[in-house]
Amino acid sequence: LNVGTISQPSPNIRLTLLETNGTTAVGSAYAYLHDSQYSLWKNATSDSTGLMEFSVTRAGTYTVDIYAYHATQSDPAPVTFTISASTDTVTQNVLLRVPSMHGKVVDQSGNAVQWASVSVYDSSYSYNGSGWASTDSNGEFRIKSLPTGTYTVSIYPPYSSNGTQLVAPDPFTVSLTEGTMNETYYTSPIQLSQPNKTISGVVQYPDGTKVSGAYVSGYRSDGGSGYFSATTNSAGAFTALTGKGQYKIYTYPSWVNGQTPDWG
Repeated sequence: LNVGTISQPSPNIRLTLLETNGTTAVGSAYAYLHDSQYSLWKNATSDSTGLMEFSVTRAGTYTVDIYAYHATQSDPAPVTFTISASTDTVTQNVLLRVPSMHGKVVDQSGNAVQWASVSVYDSSYSYNGSGWASTDSNGEFRIKSLPTGTYTVSIYPPYSSNGTQLVAPDPFTVSLTEGTMNETYYTSPIQLSQPNKTISGVVQYPDGTKVSGAYVSGYRSDGGSGYFSATTNSAGAFTALTGKGQYKIYTYPSWVNGQTPDWG
């Protein structure tokens, strides 16, 4: 079967990704072009000049979502355009945006806390009204550009292998303005504290026999972050440090030497 020569259409969609200053090119960004039904889907990566190209010959309305993974700036707004004929072209510059929030998380001594999670969300937990970030080695985080409004901020301390974790403040609200970076919590960092509340108990069988080596974990259930884990001793007792709040506690049997526990 000879199908002849198949020619690849020349790109007719050319977008150039730039930093907020409008001049510095952003390379290695990922771009995804799609129609409203995702029946047509194409991807591209920006080159060293920020250029990303697509070939679209089918009439329709399309959106390009761009993910730059920039260290200090936020991804651009989605780019939407309409193609009426195969000869239509789109050529435009696309700018990164100013993050809505820049902050820092520290411990009681003022030391940076890495790997803390920061969630910012509106009252409806909508995708466009929510942002997430993880603190870097300097304890800093940046939240993507969000619409102007009031948001709730929740901090989740990094997991600790010793069964306790630093204690975060309760969720708080912040006012954000699109196009302006709120640095209130960079100037006055969010402080985590050491756990100072004790939870203790005993795990036992219905007949009162104590269970040693059982795993016990707890998660705060009244809002905010809080977690602990412990293992029962030979008397079935456990003790753990955590922060304030109400907790749901779970117990799990240990699997030792391949033996199946008789509870759980």
